[in-house]
Amino acid sequence: MNATSNIACYQGLIKSEMCDRIITSGDALSFDDAEMAGKEASNYGAERRKGQVAFFSHDPEFDFIFDGVRYFTDRANTENWNFDLIGLLPLQYSIYGPDDFLEWHRDTLSAPADPDHPGPPPVRKLSFSLQLSDADDYEGGDFQVRDDDDTVDDDLWTRMRQRGSFIIFPSIVLHRVTKVTGGRRRSLVGWVLGP
Repeated sequence: MNATSNIACYQGLIKSEMCDRIITSGDALSFDDAEMAGKEASNYGAERRKGQVAFFSHDPEFDFIFDGVRYFTDRANTENWNFDLIGLLPLQYSIYGPDDFLEWHRDTLSAPADPDHPGPPPVRKLSFSLQLSDADDYEGGDFQVRDDDDTVDDDLWTRMRQRGSFIIFPSIVLHRVTKVTGGRRRSLVGWVLGP
């Protein structure tokens, strides 16, 4: 699989003023140490991820974020994959400081079962990352994807490091964030569910 060709890249899509608004709202949230989820958590734990995360819940005060994310993920899905999608999980606001990182992983997890909707729980179908920081706010912290032949497109993050860039991809795509060596990298990360 050529993962890079399976990614929707929108360079500088979100205006700087909107990035500032998301950062202001995100910085006011309660933060926890970032953790791996699912099998990754039990197998590797803190060796695989270091950083701080907080979550935007589905509250009306954050509709300005969820509405924009829905619009662009729906658009990317229509243009690229046509997955059957049913909704967004809470959005993750991530801060990577010096020595923070996220190792290679896939985002394929099931959502919690919903007693109001019998049957198998939905799974993550699409993942995304919105670059909130200016490119010169930090060093390192490259977002990378890996193809099945273990190649990495180093040019991807060079193009997408611009503030307001939005990367959307199938959750099965292997990806990581390399170690931040200076400054702070802020991003908005999320997952779109489907059956």
